[in-house]
Amino acid sequence: MCPFPVMASPVRLSSKDASKSKSEMHLTVLPGADLVTAPGAAPSNFDFGQVGGPTYAPVVHQFVFTNQSNTPVTLDRITPSCSCTTASIPFDIKSGGGYTMVVKPKQELGVMVSLNLELAGAGPVHKTVWLFVKGQAAPAATLTMEGLVLPLPDFSDPDVTFGDVKAGSELSRLETVSVNTSSLPVGSKWTVVSSNPDVQVAEIPNPATGASADPGTQARSYKVTLPSTAHLGTVGGRLSVLFSVPGCADTVSGFVPILGSVTGDISSLPDTLVFGSVPAGQATKRQAFIMGSELDNLTVTSGSPYITATVTTQPAPASAGAPSKNVTILTATIGADAPLGSVSSSLTVATSGGQQLLIPVYADVAKAEAVSLPGFSPLMGGKH
Repeated sequence: MCPFPVMASPVRLSSKDASKSKSEMHLTVLPGADLVTAPGAAPSNFDFGQVGGPTYAPVVHQFVFTNQSNTPVTLDRITPSCSCTTASIPFDIKSGGGYTMVVKPKQELGVMVSLNLELAGAGPVHKTVWLFVKGQAAPAATLTMEGLVLPLPDFSDPDVTFGDVKAGSELSRLETVSVNTSSLPVGSKWTVVSSNPDVQVAEIPNPATGASADPGTQARSYKVTLPSTAHLGTVGGRLSVLFSVPGCADTVSGFVPILGSVTGDISSLPDTLVFGSVPAGQATKRQAFIMGSELDNLTVTSGSPYITATVTTQPAPASAGAPSKNVTILTATIGADAPLGSVSSSLTVATSGGQQLLIPVYADVAKAEAVSLPGFSPLMGGKH
């Protein structure tokens, strides 16, 4: 957990019953299943950690209360500390369509708090919601949402485009990145990284580094290189800013896409295998054509233990008046043992001459009853 300088709020809430001067009614905040707090911290405090751009989705969390007394507790109002924070209570259909304002003994009540990070702005965030009960001037409960909103960096170019690059060639691009660090905690650092292991990033000294009209903004220039050893195929990925904040996990914020392709002795059609949604517990296949001048003795390896692949030569359907030819087919299989969730990996097809073609593979493994598959593969017409 990031040690932001904020105070934890109390767990136990109470209010006096006007008709019973010495009786107390208690609402106790219950930890939610998704609650993240430091050891010993009150469960009325939710730490959402670090959040980066380019889009800042609202942070939503439900605080759950229970009335531990033998007397109903009547809520008067819920007041957030600013316009970036909203709070709501459940709509009670059983009561005739009104909102739940009376918490009966032993009854639970969920308060949904939403924090708009776009309005909150970059930097440490500590927002509060107060719950008031009837007959008590002071808040009966204080709920807090806290975390760190990372600044959105500014890139000199909207993308890093290499275009079509011949295998064995090296190509570089220059990207200048500016970050307003005034909202970051002391000791924070940042650098630029690539999500594509083939793309190398190195900071280069130039007059722009560290210079800016805004004293809170740092500008740095980077050499982004597609080396001669890059795989054949589509060059994708993102160039992002990686923030290192003391006491927190490293987190990226902002990005520009990396675009291009490396051409050589072989290529694939399609250049990416997208399985879509596949049923858990069943093996599912997809195929691609391998084309080029070096199709003999191809080997294929998988980057995932749940994906296997083979390369075979098969007769192509003969067109009218033309002799039949052979085609090279890559068949990829997601195994029945693949776990539920997203699968993002790649296959590498290597030629006898040492060139390597990278084919990205994407799938979403779902429960079998939630998936509807076509009966035939798009290339060879075989059953799944």
